[in-house]
Amino acid sequence: MKPGDCCLIRKGRYTELLEIEQLHGTKQLPITFKAWPGETVILDGTRPLQLKWEKWKDGIYRAEASGPVKQLFQNGRYLMPARWPNADIYDESVFDLHGRWRKAAAESTFGVMIDATPKVGDQKRAPWMEGSYVSQNTQTLSDTGKDFTGAVAVMNIGSWLSWAQTVGQHDPGSQRFTYSLDFERSGRAMARAANHFPKKTEFWRKKIQKGGEGYYYLERSLECLDSPGEWFYNRSEGWLYLMPRDGEIKLRSRQIDCGLRVRQSSHLKFEGLRLFACYASFSDCLSMTLDACHFNFPSATALGAGDMRRPEVTHFAYSKKFLESMDQRGTDNRVYNCSFNYCNGPALSMSGINDVVENCQFYAIDWMCLGNGGEGALNFGNSRGMVFRRNTVDLTGNSEGVRVGSRSLVEYNHISRTGLLQHDGSAINVGVNNIEGSVLRRNWVRDTAKAALRFDSANMGSPDVRYGHRGAMIENVCWNTQQVKVKGDGHQIIGNTVLGSPRVDVGILDRLLAGGINTQTLTARNLAGSISGAFHKQGIPIPGKHQNNWTGDVGSQLTNVNNFDFRPRQDSEVHLAGRNAQPSCQIGAYSHDPAQYWIPGHLSEKASMPIPRSGSKHLDPNTVLMWRPSLKAKSYLVYWGEKPERLVRLQKTAQCYLILPKTTSQSRCY
Repeated sequence: MKPGDCCLIRKGRYTELLEIEQLHGTKQLPITFKAWPGETVILDGTRPLQLKWEKWKDGIYRAEASGPVKQLFQNGRYLMPARWPNADIYDESVFDLHGRWRKAAAESTFGVMIDATPKVGDQKRAPWMEGSYVSQNTQTLSDTGKDFTGAVAVMNIGSWLSWAQTVGQHDPGSQRFTYSLDFERSGRAMARAANHFPKKTEFWRKKIQKGGEGYYYLERSLECLDSPGEWFYNRSEGWLYLMPRDGEIKLRSRQIDCGLRVRQSSHLKFEGLRLFACYASFSDCLSMTLDACHFNFPSATALGAGDMRRPEVTHFAYSKKFLESMDQRGTDNRVYNCSFNYCNGPALSMSGINDVVENCQFYAIDWMCLGNGGEGALNFGNSRGMVFRRNTVDLTGNSEGVRVGSRSLVEYNHISRTGLLQHDGSAINVGVNNIEGSVLRRNWVRDTAKAALRFDSANMGSPDVRYGHRGAMIENVCWNTQQVKVKGDGHQIIGNTVLGSPRVDVGILDRLLAGGINTQTLTARNLAGSISGAFHKQGIPIPGKHQNNWTGDVGSQLTNVNNFDFRPRQDSEVHLAGRNAQPSCQIGAYSHDPAQYWIPGHLSEKASMPIPRSGSKHLDPNTVLMWRPSLKAKSYLVYWGEKPERLVRLQKTAQCYLILPKTTSQSRCY
């Protein structure tokens, strides 16, 4: 193929690896691989399993099968590897740490897990906070009466670190099991981390015994198989056991991991492809574009084969030699309008220069969290100049949600329910070496037990503590989260709206040993419940320069927090304070003017996310209807009413807002 060529791919499932090497288009004439218009093209990592099934017992079927078996699908639906306690991906219960994992007792030691019974009713104030129970699991390990020797234990025993290890010894009726302290099968990084963190007595005492941060669950054992939609493969005996969902047993099994592999190529575009049960790999490539490509179940572990590492994921990777040859150029890759769903590992990893991830959706990411401790659900920590714009991220397990590299621009993203299966962490994290020149602006972060935004530090507690300089957090909205955490110095923390944090809403840390300097940091025009020089205590003086901030009951100042309308009311204290400031200014992320109201997140083919939401009640007569624009529309037809079949056309408009009729009734649902 030559520059400017386009390969149109007809509909179908393609189960072989698509491999490309040393293929080059140009900036003006890229080479395109595209789904035929109107047809569905699937790069499929699975193949049908033709097996002779026999009824075994207790609703379980079995068949002889040659391995390995990594992922199974019945009639297109994902089947869970048998586990205890039970959980499923489709009802999101795999992300319920407190209800679908088991808690480690304080008596546990490194190498010996002792099961603890959570106290009934031991709940915090909100379901998004650590310690709350989405569903209460009260069956203890001894209650099962089963022998789990040989199962795989997935253990969060390192706060922001988790490992998988084979159960060495467990007796029926016992509350404890043993596991090996040799973590070489977890990979070098995690083996080193095991020796550096949980192996140390002080770390274990602080995090597990006092902090109560130890959790585990068991899988890959026939003893775990007791729920429809689960399976277990006995590798040594060659038997596949299945408790099927309703319907005929038609299975597809993952046979290849990588569906698209591109090496040493440039200026290629992949458009409209679907990758099912396989990931994409780009190595030493320039100017790759993924446009409207959709990934489902792209990554899978090999725990059943004894490989305890986190699985390979869709990635753009570079050798050190290649990056050194780039001089001042960028790798200039672009992931646009794509979706990544049900990824058992980070959804996407990029380590290039000036790459862009824009208008994508990420859902149900990483429910084992077998990383290396330096990753996130979206892993860009080794990138430079990354732009992460207009994306929606929801439901992730890794302690870090979006982890970005140096000089990153993170803007107009809607991020929620992150860090559900580990401790520490933040929804958007910028590491100590990556803060300078990085800008976090106009993002929504909500409903997470982790910090919302974080400028981090390293070597905390020692005289060698390291911290970053000159980052910016501008006009973000964060609610129902932990703090906005600002370590380092010389930052701009301007115009953010933060509410609903349990202790401190915005922490401008003034503690040298923790990496909090901030003598040159500017904190201005922020609207928050509290702003403090500490993370966990209000009233500590704010270091650096600070001006025109407003603290107090934020919800009372805004139009309608429950409907995501964060504009200050025209008669509010904060609106008047900004108007009367010298010079006048906007306090918080929004002005009162609806024409300037921005709604972050993925733009779809149609307008989305109406504010107030569909089905809203108790609307004021002067309510303003606002919405997120569509991807390409230039104007909108607005319909309004109490029932979908009885809507009245209000207006055609090029704006993304409209003042509703004054006849709106507070007692009716719209």
